[in-house]
Amino acid sequence: TQTVLSTGKKVNSAIDNATSYYQARSLTNRAADLNALLDAMGQGIQTVQAATAGIEKGLDFMEQASAIAMEAAEKAAAKGLYTTQITASMTTAEIQNILNQGGKVQLTEDITLTETLTIGDNTTLLGCGHKITYAGDGGFTTSETGLVASDSALKVTGTGARISNVRIAYTNAQEQGAAVTIDGGSAEIDNIAIEASTTAGRERIYGIQVINGGELTLDKTDDISVAGKYSHKLVNANPDLWDGQYNTDMIVQQIGDNGLPAWACSQYYTEGTQAGDWYLPALGELMDLYGTDYSQIVRIKFSNDGAIGDTKEKIDETLSFLKSKGEGAEELSTNSKGYFSSSWTTSGCIWWLRCNDGHRSNNYTSYGYMTRAFIEVDNIDASTAEIGDILYSDKTYGKADDASYAEAVAAGKTAIAVVIGIGEDKTSLKAVALQDFGVTGSGANAKFDPDDPYYRAGKNISMPGQKSAQTEVNPDGERIYWGYEDIDNIKSVTENIGVASVRSIGTITVTNQEIAADDAEITALQDQYNQLMSQYDTLIQDSSYQGINLLNNGSLNVVFNENRTNNYTISGIDATTDGLGVSAASWDSVGDIKTSVDQILEAVEKVRSYNETLGNSYSIIQTRQDFTDGMIDILETGADDLVLADMNEESAQYLMLQTRQQLAINSLSLASQAAQSVLKLF
Repeated sequence: TQTVLSTGKKVNSAIDNATSYYQARSLTNRAADLNALLDAMGQGIQTVQAATAGIEKGLDFMEQASAIAMEAAEKAAAKGLYTTQITASMTTAEIQNILNQGGKVQLTEDITLTETLTIGDNTTLLGCGHKITYAGDGGFTTSETGLVASDSALKVTGTGARISNVRIAYTNAQEQGAAVTIDGGSAEIDNIAIEASTTAGRERIYGIQVINGGELTLDKTDDISVAGKYSHKLVNANPDLWDGQYNTDMIVQQIGDNGLPAWACSQYYTEGTQAGDWYLPALGELMDLYGTDYSQIVRIKFSNDGAIGDTKEKIDETLSFLKSKGEGAEELSTNSKGYFSSSWTTSGCIWWLRCNDGHRSNNYTSYGYMTRAFIEVDNIDASTAEIGDILYSDKTYGKADDASYAEAVAAGKTAIAVVIGIGEDKTSLKAVALQDFGVTGSGANAKFDPDDPYYRAGKNISMPGQKSAQTEVNPDGERIYWGYEDIDNIKSVTENIGVASVRSIGTITVTNQEIAADDAEITALQDQYNQLMSQYDTLIQDSSYQGINLLNNGSLNVVFNENRTNNYTISGIDATTDGLGVSAASWDSVGDIKTSVDQILEAVEKVRSYNETLGNSYSIIQTRQDFTDGMIDILETGADDLVLADMNEESAQYLMLQTRQQLAINSLSLASQAAQSVLKLF
């Protein structure tokens, strides 16, 4: 009875009542299992609540972004920034009508034109990567500013125009032309790819032409090229035009002193140098010597187009300075006949450049021109070198002024050349010799003497390119022809190598970076939109609970019974911007802005629909949690009914037993006292 009262159970072991004991334990165990599941259900509810909180706050971001996009669309329409998009089905007149309205115009397809499109004031043409194919047959006019192509694919006449992200395929059927012409207007061109070509002869064609005082801001020239017969590109430096050392070696190896200019340069030496250090310059190097503006070069043959700049003037100033100091030096401008290059054209012909006006052409190699050697110095610190510096015998350089020169002479240095160019990495430079070469004799008898190399009064002023054609018989009886030979592997240059990608009679600024010319207010709204979407994605990533994120393709499985045969799975979704199909804003048209609005609205519907699914799931788990909680109470009560004792009954019984015990003790006490009284009688 004391055990029952202390435990509160009438069945404390199988001995007390095996049936009740084991039934109660089964019920208690099931209640314990359900209690563990009850905790998991609670955690599942928390996971759903985390996702729900993420959706509710994420929707705030989306609704705010949608409002910003709608505001941008309204502002863009009010400002007239965007017009109807251009499609391939439109006629040239229809497209021109759109351009006449100004604002921002967008290509949605590749188009083909036979007439020029004119771009007026404050018009932006967004190619969006599409191509304008032009094949025209227009006429040309000549003005004081030079040839003007009237059949360009695009002609800018207004101010504030912009052309961006467009490809142009320009085929010119005439002798002159330009894919894009900036005619007195101003334009910014960003990310343009031009391929211009022609089959005409002796033409002038360009990728972009700026005329009549026009102004162009260009992000780069890399994607602008001119191709086709007689239209080899010079801009961006065809390396064959600058490899005089290589050409000199080829000539000397194959025909020796028959190629007299190259031979003379290879044999020349002066203090601090040796034979082989000097070479006959290629045509590009001679053009550098004069001071050529590559952005304006049109062609090579019989032309001095683009022959501007002050390189020659700087070099002549230094040569004049050295001459005044008693050095053997002669100015380039004294030569009006022309200098040999080592760049060949066809068999027996070589390029030359006249240094008094920059004119270049080609002629037979046997024709007499002047020769002046070049030298290239590598592996030096040329970081402070400038065109016109004096190159000394120890391969150092200095300014052409009294103080610097006096210091060099005091140090035992001798002037040997004048700097004409510095390498891009500032570790090399090129220089030209102080004097022209001279020869003795002429034709087959022409000779170059390295010990007496220079032209002076009384010696021939010119030098034949090759000795006259002759024949001889070698020991094997074979007849050898020399003079006018072809040189194997020579880096020859075709007839007209200088068609330019960019030509200017105006102003060109090359920024080499993307030009930002979008409307500032719309761009600011676009940035705000993208920032909100970025924050939305961050919030979605943070909506996880115990490693499960239902908004990032996570899933939740909640078990409802102890034998795990009844469970409920919640499948997550990809609620990020990528998963919902919401792209970053790049608003080049009203259509782009409306696309952003549509994407947001569609995404909101998807997220709200999933939020309803989560609400239903929450209700299911909550209901099962309540049910399980009640079932646990039922099981525990049933178990108690089997083993718990009636405490009133047990207490009464315990009191009765205590009474009986007390009565028995009293009876024994009375009996003991009676016995003692009897003993006292004796």
